[in-house]
Amino acid sequence: MLIDNPVTLIAACSASAAAINLAVLKVSPGISDRMRHTLSGAGPVVAALGVMIAPHDSVVANGTDLAVLAASLVGGVAAAIGATKFVRPDRALTGA
Repeated sequence: MLIDNPVTLIAACSASAAAINLAVLKVSPGISDRMRHTLSGAGPVVAALGVMIAPHDSVVANGTDLAVLAASLVGGVAAAIGATKFVRPDRALTGA
């Protein structure tokens, strides 16, 4: 099994996706919501997968690994959408 602690991975990807979404919204508000949510939700999952695969020559991803990665992706997109629903974008990174 490639992923040792799935709960930590899902939580970290969700938190990272929310933070990335708010940062992109603050820096570049012209990006459409759908693209921003998708990219900020998928980015942490891809990065985590890259970190797990990099030290190995060959990797076998079981069904459980793929299910955890899918849950991380869905959780990341949901966190990105929720971040803009519940945090006002004008106050996202300033703390005001």
